[in-house]
Amino acid sequence: MGSPEIQQIIDFVEGRLSPKEFEQLLYANPRFEEVLNDNPDVALTDKIWSNLYLFVIEQNFNDPGGILNVHGVLEEFLQRHGIANKSTHVYSKLYDIILEAQPSWLDVDDSYIQKEFLSRAEGREGKELKEWLRAELLKKFRYTGKPPRWIQNPQWPINEHGPLVFFGQVSVKDYFHDEAAVYIFHCPVSGKCHVEMQVY
Repeated sequence: MGSPEIQQIIDFVEGRLSPKEFEQLLYANPRFEEVLNDNPDVALTDKIWSNLYLFVIEQNFNDPGGILNVHGVLEEFLQRHGIANKSTHVYSKLYDIILEAQPSWLDVDDSYIQKEFLSRAEGREGKELKEWLRAELLKKFRYTGKPPRWIQNPQWPINEHGPLVFFGQVSVKDYFHDEAAVYIFHCPVSGKCHVEMQVY
């Protein structure tokens, strides 16, 4: 399997080829579909491995989570074919930083973090990046009083003007079969309020 495409996969997995460069190669070279779908031992019910090419091109290369997905499956692809490589940890470290920088009451979409924050991180890495990102998130995701206490996963609304300001929450008792809460947000640009509801 010593094709140019395999070498390009190795270069991406080892960090010599950027995600953007690799994405461009994927779309420019039709041979990648044949190479990536060469998985003879895979059951047809395995959605990722039965069409690895489709899985890879469906990922968002502007999203740190999407890049990490591609990197992970391509690293495994090389292992399945017995191809040695020295995988970079850059993408998993960045993803860990994104998760660790967010307080427990936030779960911001990776692509939003990439576009609004990481695009202006100016070479910061490691602890410096994590501290900077946390400070930037706290500037943008504002609240009056206390942050939300979500019943389920955080779902902070973001509109075309950015994250809304959290005003407060109301516990809803004896109305639904389960525990519920209403979360009130405000857009300082439009002046409109927005309500999120969670039921547990």
